[in-house]
Amino acid sequence: MESVDSNIISTLTGDPLNLSIVLKNLQNSSNLHPELVVALRRQVFSIAPHSLEIYQILADWILQMGEPLIAYDLVAEGLQQWPQDYNLKQLMALALLNSGAVQRAYQLLLQLQKQGHQNAKTIAMLGRIYKDMAIQAQLHEEKQIYLVSRNTPCS
Repeated sequence: MESVDSNIISTLTGDPLNLSIVLKNLQNSSNLHPELVVALRRQVFSIAPHSLEIYQILADWILQMGEPLIAYDLVAEGLQQWPQDYNLKQLMALALLNSGAVQRAYQLLLQLQKQGHQNAKTIAMLGRIYKDMAIQAQLHEEKQIYLVSRNTPCS
């Protein structure tokens, strides 16, 4: 197994934690390792003051690593501090979707859409849900409902 990215690990072992270096190294890291998830998750508690940016970047990074349940927990914590943040809500929907909670993700995305947040990510996730629902639908009529929903322009 390849060694863990030394730039990221070195920023986690120092005191105090340099948030800007961690964020830069995470964004530039193409070498993602599961053992970093645990270390980074612990460090997010020691950052003072808490930063919305660290929650967003860590959640996105953890989702890219294929750990939607860990990302869900992190985003839920972030939403306690920033309950109206659109990006965190979108990351929550993606974590739900990737963990199999399709209906909860769907409800959250519809809520975001009703609030006027209709960027490409939200629309793409809704499209993915409609497609998955259509594939899983047993009856032809039910499939048509989802396919029509998928092709309906967002209002």
